[in-house]
Amino acid sequence: MKLIYIYVDNYKILKDKEISLSSSYNVTRYGNSFIINDTSISDGFYGYNLDVISIFGKNGSGKSTIIELITLILSNQIPLLTEVVCLYEHMGRIYYFTNKSEHITVEYKYYMCPEIYIDDFLKVRKMLYIFLTM
Repeated sequence: MKLIYIYVDNYKILKDKEISLSSSYNVTRYGNSFIINDTSISDGFYGYNLDVISIFGKNGSGKSTIIELITLILSNQIPLLTEVVCLYEHMGRIYYFTNKSEHITVEYKYYMCPEIYIDDFLKVRKMLYIFLTM
């Protein structure tokens, strides 16, 4: 599974932030609804099974906090008061994980995407890879 997007309600300096982690998808958020569309970037543009994204900003803008949050999400150590919505892609299907108390809807190609629960997430977590460089 590939982590493609994170919405975080409140984590340190990150307040009501959307973090896109894929060049293949555009995610538009309307409250608790998330609409996913394909981008115009063709598969294989960066090479076979390779995607390139960047995180940039001024000092103190939250770049390192984003990396920390990704690490916490991938290790299932999301802080108790931090609410997130995480979107994943696996073999062309989109799934989502959330710890928000409100109802979430995720739509991709006019289909409602299934929620992945923490037990399922822990089973597939070992399939998630991320490479970070500075």
